[in-house]
Amino acid sequence: MPIPTERVDLVGAPARDAVFELLLRRIVTGELAPGSRLRDGELLATTDASRVPLREALNRLETLGLVRVVPRQLTEVTPIDPRRTAECLELLGAVVGQALVETAGRLTADDASNLLDLRDIGLRDDATAFATLTDATYWVQFPSVIVGRTGNDEYRSLCQQTWPYVERSLAHNEHALDVTGWRRALVATIDGALEGDAAAALTAWHAAVEHTAAPFVHAPADVAPPARPVVLRERAATVIQRAILDGTLEPGEQLRESALMAWLGISRTPVRDALALLASRRLVTLETHRPARVATLDHEEFVHVLRALGVLRRVSLGDALSGKVDVPTAWGTTLDRIRGAASLHERIAAVDELSAAITAAGDNLVATQAMDLLEARARWYLVRDPQALEAYDGEELVRFAEAVRSGDVEAAVRAHARVYDTVTARR
Repeated sequence: MPIPTERVDLVGAPARDAVFELLLRRIVTGELAPGSRLRDGELLATTDASRVPLREALNRLETLGLVRVVPRQLTEVTPIDPRRTAECLELLGAVVGQALVETAGRLTADDASNLLDLRDIGLRDDATAFATLTDATYWVQFPSVIVGRTGNDEYRSLCQQTWPYVERSLAHNEHALDVTGWRRALVATIDGALEGDAAAALTAWHAAVEHTAAPFVHAPADVAPPARPVVLRERAATVIQRAILDGTLEPGEQLRESALMAWLGISRTPVRDALALLASRRLVTLETHRPARVATLDHEEFVHVLRALGVLRRVSLGDALSGKVDVPTAWGTTLDRIRGAASLHERIAAVDELSAAITAAGDNLVATQAMDLLEARARWYLVRDPQALEAYDGEELVRFAEAVRSGDVEAAVRAHARVYDTVTARR
């Protein structure tokens, strides 16, 4: 029998992941304090990494808002922005809250065991509870159990994008947190989840999020650093992303670095950085020792995208309908088009326009950035599978629009949820 030709990776996790996790822990725990300069030479020596995985790790940390990179000038740990912390908590609260609803009565014996350990050991008193909250134990034992049970990778990704920023903020504001209130609310959340009582768990979870967010909601923000120019890797990523979403690059297609270099007229380094950035957006898949590929999106993944998109849109819905915008004046034409659309396709297009207006009226910039990509990925799927449009309930779309026109937030949220439930029920 000949020696197999498929390469075996004996190294384990890619170096970029190991370096990323090491630097992430140092930043979150405060070992690398806000404002610290990160010099390549020192990082190379302390991480025992080469320059390429170090650069990739720093780029990933920048997407989380933990590092600011100005090419050829400086790299530094960002200051803690209370507004961003509050936005991350709002997004986390919405995602985990939806997961509590979806997993009611579905937790396994292992899930229950993990939650009981957290309740009876990690939350046994205030001192222990604070230590649990401000390290990875909390994420491993509560949100990851609930979110993991949904099987929705998009929920998991949203939590991974936001929790590190919250964790760092909490570690630097330990004296401002109402640990007692948070602990009691989380214990009640766990009890509700264990009993399969989604309503009780959700109410308690919202209270836990409010206790966690309290130190940041009205705190003054640090002065924002000057805007930096869009760097080459980001421009390259934008061009490749556009080619993926418009169908120029097919799902599963290989993305050879040499071909991308020739197409974009740039060197290998910004191409690799662009592919890593697109991988973080789940548009590209990276494998050790193999060319990158355009990601695929099957129907189950499409369902996950739509459910996550529905959660994020609800985050901005309350802001948009809270009186900040004169709905009939600003959106009247769009609302009329939804009612008078001649086809389901036209109605969906009008609802998309309304959703974009709602998103723009929302205050949560973290959620808005996440929505932009999820909406693009949803459209990407619909281009490949136009029959998915048939799953939309046209009358439910009208009811959603009418609730928006009347300013009835609760009715709009209910109709909005039914729209997504109808679409994602298709198999």
